[in-house]
Amino acid sequence: MENISDSLIQQFDFTGKTAVVTGGGSGIGQRIGTVLTALGAYVTLADVNGEAVRLVAESLRSDFTTDVGWIEMDVTDPESVKHGFFDLQYKNKGCDILVCSAGISASRWVGEMTLDLWQKVLDVNLTGTFLCCQAVVQTMVDQGWGRIINIASVASRFAPWPKKFNGAYNYSASKAGVVAMSRRLAVELALYHITVNCISPGFLITPLTEKKVSEKELHQQIIDHVPMGRLGTPEDLDGLVMYLCSDLSGFLTGQEIFIDGGYSLW
Repeated sequence: MENISDSLIQQFDFTGKTAVVTGGGSGIGQRIGTVLTALGAYVTLADVNGEAVRLVAESLRSDFTTDVGWIEMDVTDPESVKHGFFDLQYKNKGCDILVCSAGISASRWVGEMTLDLWQKVLDVNLTGTFLCCQAVVQTMVDQGWGRIINIASVASRFAPWPKKFNGAYNYSASKAGVVAMSRRLAVELALYHITVNCISPGFLITPLTEKKVSEKELHQQIIDHVPMGRLGTPEDLDGLVMYLCSDLSGFLTGQEIFIDGGYSLW
């Protein structure tokens, strides 16, 4: 009889798999790139900040004594995405795993929200995610297997608390769009053994949030609204990322999964 423990452990060995992680120069993207590298995948980190993503890739090469790729990519620029993924997929002979983590936030009171600011956030968070998904779909279809993970947010469905976070209409709209787009894409790709799912984190301590959540009063207000009584970290996503990238999740697609310490239960 097959040793079930060995079989399960092998599901998380991604040796021979190729992965691309956008927003890989910091925060959630950096952590996911680290996890996939540790599990044996050949990872390419993409980020608009070329210097930051280069340094992350070099650090991972040193830590894991394996090759880690990096590329400077602006996910809002169709040509940058098209050429970047063409080069990556040609070099890597495919793309098995795509994680779209690139994202920004910019809040304003509704009367002060400019069209430029509204559009900038949607361009990065929603259009950028679409362009990257579009760039890998045909490769995944041709190889008959793929995993797409799009990073959304609890803001896709819930109004923020505390009120300090009011004004991010563009951010909430963009993340809700990512979830809706992912569901439609999941339906279209299911017969090709490609899954598309969203991870929606709650309040995590990342470069995008650390300045705000470091305020003592605000920090306490957030914790008071989280049943688990703490803020999250990118490491809290590790287990779900591993599962969604593996064959164990082959019957799970089109889902939005919250990792928020219970924040969304209220």
